Formats: sequence, C-alpha cells, structure tokens
Amino acid sequence: MHKIIDYSGDVALHITSKNIESLIKEAIYGMLDYLVDENKNLKIETKKTLNYLIEGNIEDGIVDALNFFLKTFYIEKLIPYRIYIKKTNSGGFNIKAFMSEFRGNLKNYIKAATYCENKIIQNNDTLAFTVVFDV
Repeated sequence: MHKIIDYSGDVALHITSKNIESLIKEAIYGMLDYLVDENKNLKIETKKTLNYLIEGNIEDGIVDALNFFLKTFYIEKLIPYRIYIKKTNSGGFNIKAFMSEFRGNLKNYIKAATYCENKIIQNNDTLAFTVVFDV
C-alpha cells in the first residue's frame, strides 16, 4: 500500500507492507502512479526485461532502484507492467521487471528520488518506508 504526501515543497511516497520484497515493489509502482496518468496506455508487449540488484543498505538500494527505473522511463519510454522481487543468497534483492512501451501522458515530473530520511521502520508485522522525491 502506498500514498503520496506533501513534503516541504517536494513530494514523499509513504509505503507500508508485510515484507521487504513487496515494499520494494510498492515503492516502484507508487512512484509510477504519481508520475503517469491512471490510464497508462500500456501496450502489454515486453520490449525489454530489466534486472536490478539491491545489495548492502536496503534503504539506499530502494532509492537507487527508483532512480534506475525513473531514468529508464525518461530515456527509453519504458514502464514496468510486471515486477518480481527475489531475495538473493547474499541477502540482497533481485528485481526483475518486464517493461513495456509507455504511450500515455505524464501527470507529474520527478527529478529524482532522494536519500532524505530513508529508514525502514517495523511496527509489529508491518514495515513502513518513506521516500522523498525532488520535483
């Protein structure tokens, strides 16, 4: 689950989830929901499959992954329509995204995901993470 909140002239995405894998997936989909119209006009035809590996600090890795998908969107006009996350043997997370050509309208512009206040917080069985976007 994700929601957009105002954050000191920028925008923040607050994500809650039961595990790290779905937290990463919700972060990517949440960013895209803010970025493009609800009707994404996807031609569900895989143009490219992208893999991205998060290793080390998970919070920084999520921000790096968001910036990777943002760059791919702006440069190649590709948007993920299906994402799989798998924990690696080394404790990292491999993101496999099936990308399709984007033909819709840009709803909002994001310059970058930032490293401001990045901390995954666990509350009972729920994880929460907030990422701030420079808009």
